[in-house]
Amino acid sequence: MIQTKDVSQETLNLVVKLHKDHYPDNHATKFWPKKLLHRYMEIFSESDNTIICITSDNKILGYAIYGCNIELTINTFARENLLQIILFYLSSPHFAIKLMSARIRSTVRRLRTTTHNSKDWILLSICTDRSDPNIAKTLIEKFEKDGSKKGFNICKLFVKKSNDVAIKFYLKHGYNILSIIDSETCIMAKSI
Repeated sequence: MIQTKDVSQETLNLVVKLHKDHYPDNHATKFWPKKLLHRYMEIFSESDNTIICITSDNKILGYAIYGCNIELTINTFARENLLQIILFYLSSPHFAIKLMSARIRSTVRRLRTTTHNSKDWILLSICTDRSDPNIAKTLIEKFEKDGSKKGFNICKLFVKKSNDVAIKFYLKHGYNILSIIDSETCIMAKSI
């Protein structure tokens, strides 16, 4: 039987394993040491944000991270784990160059426009084991339902422009592309 539930300390290790096994290869967090990735997931479960997972027979089939203070939570994580993050990037030149490039684009973007604020209901991440296409649909519906319950009218998410599968999925589920904030990131939104 498939269930949606909040991630607990017991299921956090399974969520980390799913992330390492199925997250896109172009995303640095897939390659973080397990301890650092575990802390990253844990800080979301301890914050006002939400991590939910879909399980069947005690197996994690997918998870989603979302909330309205995503940027604050990420900044808190980065401050608390700065040394480990720096060590990862020093040992991974490919990701170090990508990070520097992303930071420069992000700074330019922030100077040009404000794309979201802490009052937005934002989906940070969805990851599934790809065993059932309905898992991602269930996760996005839960994200939207929780946003509506909390009084939000619009759901937003960020997706890499090169991720055609995700963009098609979100368009199919009623999301529109609001803007492209740098050469590789689309902001998508849907009224709920």
